[in-house]
Amino acid sequence: MWQAASKSGFTLAGVLIALVLMGIGAATLASSSMFVLGIRTEASVRATATALAAAYLEEIKTRDLSTLSSEEPVSLNEAGQQDEIGAFVRILTVTPEESVEDTKRVIIEVRYRSGMGRMRAVQLETIIYHGSFQGSE
Repeated sequence: MWQAASKSGFTLAGVLIALVLMGIGAATLASSSMFVLGIRTEASVRATATALAAAYLEEIKTRDLSTLSSEEPVSLNEAGQQDEIGAFVRILTVTPEESVEDTKRVIIEVRYRSGMGRMRAVQLETIIYHGSFQGSE
């Protein structure tokens, strides 16, 4: 009489299904990791752009406000120094503030390219008084 041999181990179909499921899981994990990395990079670049704009605003406050005027766009590196191939572009716009006498509206915009290649911008705006205060006698 012929006795059936005991079968143990994995079948080819079982191994292929396991490999496909592992591949799908690995692809999902890689995609999620890239998404999180992109968000972290975007946040870091936005923080740098905000810091560049804030630092330039502080510099503007030290200038003679009567001669303060708009400036052409300037390319900057991450340290805020002019650089022809810098990743950031700073634009200063100065206009008289019509609603209050002796004031100027100052807008500093720093543009940068996001991880997806789109241009993004951070904008800081303030109103600076450039007149003199009348003291009481």
